[in-house]
Amino acid sequence: VSAKSITDALPENGSDIILEVNSNGGLVTVGSEIYTALKSYQGHVTAEVTGMAASAASVAIMGADKVVISPTAQIM
Repeated sequence: VSAKSITDALPENGSDIILEVNSNGGLVTVGSEIYTALKSYQGHVTAEVTGMAASAASVAIMGADKVVISPTAQIM
């Protein structure tokens, strides 16, 4: 997933969103860009970690207003 694909998918009307996350991570710069996009988004963002949020993915989800993790998921 690229930062551009996330920002392009954000609704223009600022409606609330749920971001499902299952990622082994990636480039820190991309994670930082996604963090910034989520943080500056007008609507309420909930990040749901369903499997793994490792490395850059753990940085990206911190931009959400709320992070929910399933009982068997991991944030690393």
